[in-house]
Amino acid sequence: MPNKGIKFESAIPCDDFRTESNGKNIIIGTYQEEVIVNTQVSNFSFMFVLIGMAEEARKCNLSIALKVDGKMAVKMAATTEVKGMGHFMIPTPTFNVGVKNGTMVSLEVSLDDNEPIILRSLKVIQREESDALTEGAQMSGVAINIGEQGNS
Repeated sequence: MPNKGIKFESAIPCDDFRTESNGKNIIIGTYQEEVIVNTQVSNFSFMFVLIGMAEEARKCNLSIALKVDGKMAVKMAATTEVKGMGHFMIPTPTFNVGVKNGTMVSLEVSLDDNEPIILRSLKVIQREESDALTEGAQMSGVAINIGEQGNS
């Protein structure tokens, strides 16, 4: 049975998620397909922000499963409410996962007891400290000035 009026599109792995008093959502410290950590790191803390589209406002039963190297690490369920039509965001709790080089982390979600789908997978790569810092800083120092035309 399909999820009536609600579809998850993706999940963003990140360090933190906040909603300001004016309703603005802030996603802090996002990750790509690979997470690079120092070889000294044995635990990795992160969360996901689930992004979806709703055709109507309604309550639904959400099931979340976190698998580490294919094995169930965390399974939880909650009732959540999508408040209106359009895109929505649902943050997960923060997960703390024991890691080694090559650890694969997968997030599965299910609505209203339907078949779970894998929304996102991450691979943890451990590198020496100097290599991890260099790899993570590839785009640092890049600035794009918008609205400053003709100034040199």
